[in-house]
Amino acid sequence: MLWRSGKESSRRTSAKGGRYTPRLRGLLAITLVAVLILLVASVALMILFAWLMGVKLPPLSAGSLSGSALPDLVRSTVSAGTLIAGTFALVYAYRKQRIDEAASFRADGEHLSKRYQDGAVQLGHERAAVRLAGVYSISRLADDWPDNRQMCIDLLCAYLRMPYVSMVDNDDEYVVRASLFEVIRQHVQDPDAETSWSRYDFDFSGGTFDGLDLSGGKFYGIVTFQDSRFTGFQRREDGKNFGWFRLRNCVFKTGISFFQARFDQCVVSFDGSKFEAGEVFFGGAEFTDFNLFFRDSSFLGGRIYFGGGKFECSEKAGSRSLGHVWFNGAEFGGSELEFRGFRAIGAIEIEFDSVRMIAGRVDMAGLHLKSGYGTEPKLLVAPSEAVDGVLRMPPDSGRQLEFDLPLR
Repeated sequence: MLWRSGKESSRRTSAKGGRYTPRLRGLLAITLVAVLILLVASVALMILFAWLMGVKLPPLSAGSLSGSALPDLVRSTVSAGTLIAGTFALVYAYRKQRIDEAASFRADGEHLSKRYQDGAVQLGHERAAVRLAGVYSISRLADDWPDNRQMCIDLLCAYLRMPYVSMVDNDDEYVVRASLFEVIRQHVQDPDAETSWSRYDFDFSGGTFDGLDLSGGKFYGIVTFQDSRFTGFQRREDGKNFGWFRLRNCVFKTGISFFQARFDQCVVSFDGSKFEAGEVFFGGAEFTDFNLFFRDSSFLGGRIYFGGGKFECSEKAGSRSLGHVWFNGAEFGGSELEFRGFRAIGAIEIEFDSVRMIAGRVDMAGLHLKSGYGTEPKLLVAPSEAVDGVLRMPPDSGRQLEFDLPLR
């Protein structure tokens, strides 16, 4: 499972209380201190001027001030007073500017909040065209509102989690959802872009999906598909529904969860993706009549876990268009792949062809191969390189093994 740390939760920034109201208490204190300092400086200057002009202070004697010294001393004092008055004017102007800025910020906040409300209403509209407009409205708002970008992303994810019936004749809603995934895909391509969503979290838990494409995405936050269902939509030649779920060439730095997800009649592809940390979690996941590809992927840390679920394929022996679990060409560098209490039933082919194991660990001791639908699962292990790698095979693997390099 994946837990959200305090540091990760801090990404969900919001406007702090009082952001739009200037703190006048601090401003008043600064003003009083400034006035006192100026008063002291004025008195000091007056004494200095009097000393330079030969005036004895204090006390003033009857003949201590000459005719010309008095105007000079007055001018000096007036100059100091003018300086104090100017300070008051600057403070007042600064205060007025702060109030004007606060009003502007408040107006901006109200405008952005209004856009959010309008977009939410559009997403809930009965017409697909209006919902599609809501998708683009909220996505633009997320770009314009960094302080609440996570909130906008949460709203779009919540839309995808809403009850959805995957049907061939439900084309309008399919277009809305496919467009929404495309919006997400475009926003996670460059993590350094000003409007990037790569460093935010995506929660698709409990949703129903009949196809998605997030290829090339860079995900540095938490991505979860917990309790989701992946099912076919596109028609195959044999009349069966079939759906594609593409997460190719992606980068995951925190992890991704498919806890208790269901995959029916679909292809899930992580080909060429890079998993740098965190956990790829398939605990309780069930795959039926599917393909699962991790070809040419890199596991450079963290853990890939399959536990308490199953691979099952009803395809007859010889057909072999489904039931593939391929890690061919993958690299395991300091990472761990573990199967625990996971079943492979029927026409399942699990392949580790040409994999590289660099201080990696592949533990299939908890993978149970079961015959079904007139055929048996097959397991191929043929690494191209193994350095300090550890491989544990299923206890019931039998003769369905091929080794190119000795492993322990």
